[in-house]
This record gives sequence, structure tokens and C-alpha cells, in this order.
Amino acid sequence: FQVKVRGHRIELGEIESVLEEDSRVTRAVAEVVGSGRLAAAVTSHGSTVDGLLEHVAARLPAYMVPERIVAVERLPLTANGKVDRDRLRQLLGVDPGTDAGSEEPRGSWERTLAGLWTELLGIPEIGRQHNFFALGGDSLLATRMAETLRRRFGIELSLRQVFGAPTVAELAARTAGGQDLQDVEFEEGVV
Repeated sequence: FQVKVRGHRIELGEIESVLEEDSRVTRAVAEVVGSGRLAAAVTSHGSTVDGLLEHVAARLPAYMVPERIVAVERLPLTANGKVDRDRLRQLLGVDPGTDAGSEEPRGSWERTLAGLWTELLGIPEIGRQHNFFALGGDSLLATRMAETLRRRFGIELSLRQVFGAPTVAELAARTAGGQDLQDVEFEEGVV
């Protein structure tokens, strides 16, 4: 199950394997939903999957991290006992009205940044909690974003600073407030 999401070739099995490393997860299935967004369904021993996104983010490049992980009692199966991927996509379908990441940008600066991301990523609606890299951004697009911010608004950001504020809300809070963006550590070549 190799898919291409915003220019990146992704083995869905890699995402599933990382999810299944967590002791709470009994089975995981990753899928592409909507307009090229990654999501996953898991069956688990417990009732909560808190921390799973962080678990995956620590082990995979940002473009492979699902935007949404849903805990289900059981995975939808076909008559043959295989995962019914069509039903799974319906189950995982991200409704823009309920997707936590798609909360509308607040204030003019967040709206401005979301508009810039729309230009760069080609995605019509960007929410304030969407992750630039999970939406398909990479280091080249991050560099273009930093350059555009410098040219249009006089804001100087290093690539490390962009990686350290990957959502509209984080980037807006750090740049609009005039705070110093601290360099953060990231693994060279991962994103």
C-alpha cells in the first residue's frame, strides 16, 4: 500500500508498524482520506489513544504523521476478513467542521499566515492547528515560506525556527508577538 501524498511516497505499512509498537495498540490501519490527508484507525487495549500522535511523530518524518488517529472497537472487514478500506475511508473521513486542526484562524495575522500556506501548499482551507509538514510541506516549502515572510513582512526566520512552530497558531503567536524564536533541534534531512 504505497501512496503518494503531496509529492512524498509513503508506505502505509510503515505508519501502521510504528502505531503498533505502542503497547496499547492491537491493530492499526493507515489510509489517505479527503484531499490527500493521512489518517489512521486503531484498535486498542484501553479506551484512550492519547499520546499516539506524539509517539508516531517521534519516529517518522513529519509528512508521514497522520493528522488524525481514531480508536475503533473493531476495524471494518470485508466478507473475506480483510480490512474494508472503502468503509475505513468513510470512517476516517475528515469533516472540516469537526476536524480539530481545521479550527478557523483567529485574527488577521493567523488569517494572513493561513493564506500564505494556501499559496504554498495548494490546499484551500488551512486550520490554525494544522501542521505545515503533515499537510505536505517540506524543507523546500518551509524555506520559501521563510523567504516570503522576510520579503512581505520583514520577519527574519531561520529554517530551524519554522520547524519549531509548525502550526499557524504557533507561528502566529511567535512572530506577531515579537518573541524571539528559539532555535530548536531537528534531525537534518528528516522533513
